[in-house]
Amino acid sequence: MVCPSGMPLARSMAAFAPRKGDGLVVELGAGTGTVTRQLLDAGIAPRRLVVVEQSPVMVSLLRERFPQLAILEADARWLADCLPRDRQVDCIVSSLPLLSLNERVRNQIISAMFEVLHEGGLLIQYTYSWRKANAFLKDGFRCIGSSQVWHNVPPARIFRFRREAGARVR
Repeated sequence: MVCPSGMPLARSMAAFAPRKGDGLVVELGAGTGTVTRQLLDAGIAPRRLVVVEQSPVMVSLLRERFPQLAILEADARWLADCLPRDRQVDCIVSSLPLLSLNERVRNQIISAMFEVLHEGGLLIQYTYSWRKANAFLKDGFRCIGSSQVWHNVPPARIFRFRREAGARVR
């Protein structure tokens, strides 16, 4: 069973998202919208926030809760195919359980995130695992920080990565 992100975790993730700029903030794996609500409450303009969710049931719920947002029913592996090509992606906020996915699927998602995120863009990813950042991303992203959210059940760790200029993901 997958549980929604707790409010302390959602607030902490949203606090790292860039409020300024015109580029998109893309949320992956929005589920019930806990992080989505915190992104909006933190000042992310609805015109900048694009929510990507694979589950049709969750997409219906999200569209009902957030009619002002672009809610896309899509697989994160195919991000480039569903996002507007004329808009820069400044930040990806991911609630996807990357470490629980098989390696092939995880690598496809990481490659898709790399492809759409502009150079210098920010990736925010949480996990319940205490493994090091390189368990997520090896090439093309640099870990710029991590923080623990002890008041979440279970406690979580938020990683922040920058997409490196000129890098390639293998």
